Amino acid sequence: MLLNPDVVAPLILGLLVIINAGVFCLTDISYSAKSIRKHDRNLAIMLAGIKNNFSKDETIIIDFRSSIFYGYRHIQYYLPDYTVYLADQRTKERGETRHIFAAMNGKTFFAKTIRIPENTRYILYVMDPSDEKYERELQQQHMDRITLENAIRLYYQQLKRDL
Repeated sequence: MLLNPDVVAPLILGLLVIINAGVFCLTDISYSAKSIRKHDRNLAIMLAGIKNNFSKDETIIIDFRSSIFYGYRHIQYYLPDYTVYLADQRTKERGETRHIFAAMNGKTFFAKTIRIPENTRYILYVMDPSDEKYERELQQQHMDRITLENAIRLYYQQLKRDL
């Protein structure tokens, strides 16, 4: 029995669309509707926590472990008044080291070092909530932390400045 391609092709495509929609709507995988909603909610909690607890004029934010889900670019985009550094110095697969990027006033540029202005009271560390290894590293360094809704934590150092 020979199958008619004009019938089989639309059936296969329709089946693929149904499977894809089912996976997107009914699972918890990283790019499902549920996980995207969770990410957006957690990112909003993180951003509000930064804004409500750390003054833009007295805080610099550093991302040492760049994450595509919670990272430097999110802070730069949603909180453009903050100074943010991407200082992920881990070695790439080919042996190259990464550059330091800075974001200030909505602009991105290369930086040779992380500049800490005199008025800085807080250094805040960006952390992907799912990066348990980095969280342990921050805890071992005895960083201060604020725990927000959904167990989102903001790790920071408070600088002691002479008055």
